[in-house]
Amino acid sequence: MQQGRPHMTLSEPSAMAPSFAPPGVVPPGAVPHASVGCSSAVPAAPAPYVRRREDALLRAPSRRNQPHLHPDKISGALWFGIDPEVHAFIRATWQGNYWGSWASWNFVPPEKKDQWWHAFIQHYYWDDQFHDEIYLK
Repeated sequence: MQQGRPHMTLSEPSAMAPSFAPPGVVPPGAVPHASVGCSSAVPAAPAPYVRRREDALLRAPSRRNQPHLHPDKISGALWFGIDPEVHAFIRATWQGNYWGSWASWNFVPPEKKDQWWHAFIQHYYWDDQFHDEIYLK
């Protein structure tokens, strides 16, 4: 019988994590293994935090200086389908930040969608009455 260290395969989570790490914890800089239970390297922010951050962005006084979105184009406002710069901004945001291997919009993680939405909020201003319509577009 041969004595010695047991052989481990790389598919075992314990083979990739140091022996002092608690189960399920990935050390800083390490790539989590699929069996550890992590779906992404960055943990998602809790929903209340995301909602508070979005509310703060929507209420920021500096938004009033951003290009205005209005369906009737009042005072030179911009709108989807009429002004190409709105779609150009959305396309540039997606293309510049589409780092995942998502097959379609349905597979993009919610935290990434929130990040893109927050970038849009910081780039344009609109009246509260149009918020839901703009979000859906």
